[in-house]
Amino acid sequence: MTRNRALEPTAEASDQSLLSSVAKKNEEAFERLYKRYYHRVMQFVLRMLRDRNVAEEVVDDTMYAVWNGAERFKGNSAVSTWIFGIAYRRALKAIERDRRFQSFERDELAIERAVDCSDEANPENVATAEDLRCHIDAAIGQLSDDHRSVMLLTLMGHSYEEISKIVECPSNTVKTRMFYARKKLRGMLPDRAILALTDAKGRSKWEVHTHVS
Repeated sequence: MTRNRALEPTAEASDQSLLSSVAKKNEEAFERLYKRYYHRVMQFVLRMLRDRNVAEEVVDDTMYAVWNGAERFKGNSAVSTWIFGIAYRRALKAIERDRRFQSFERDELAIERAVDCSDEANPENVATAEDLRCHIDAAIGQLSDDHRSVMLLTLMGHSYEEISKIVECPSNTVKTRMFYARKKLRGMLPDRAILALTDAKGRSKWEVHTHVS
């Protein structure tokens, strides 16, 4: 396979140029795009499905769709928005195929952990970054599919406009879903976790970490 000079490590190829090369079945370009997005898409999909094996299948299916459908990308959105849209739709299909991925929403133990993560055991030390992440991840897991997806995408840095394209609904609907998602989280999370999750104006500031093993 001839090495494309435009894809040399010293050159910062944009997502758009990489995808254009993928459309021409350039395997090197696809490998770079795959590495660029794999972990971000995995974070999102795994938190949607709560099952690593199925999440890996969905991510692989997503990237396979990127490989096969790159030539159909019209440039009406960012490449990242397009890729996350594919991942979102495939994650929903996986949930629909087997509703056991949502069984944790009815799991009283999971709810208990979201509300009270070892507070009684050690109230002075519970407010560490890891404990807060435990609180937040568990609480987000209790949200509905729609609310969980917009919350996760927001925490990953996507704008409401981008999210509306990913989940294929109006921006106002995204804002409404975020309102109710935050409202429900406030009912489950302790104050210190809410402070870690939002700034003084209630805007999201929590980073999604690769904490999915």
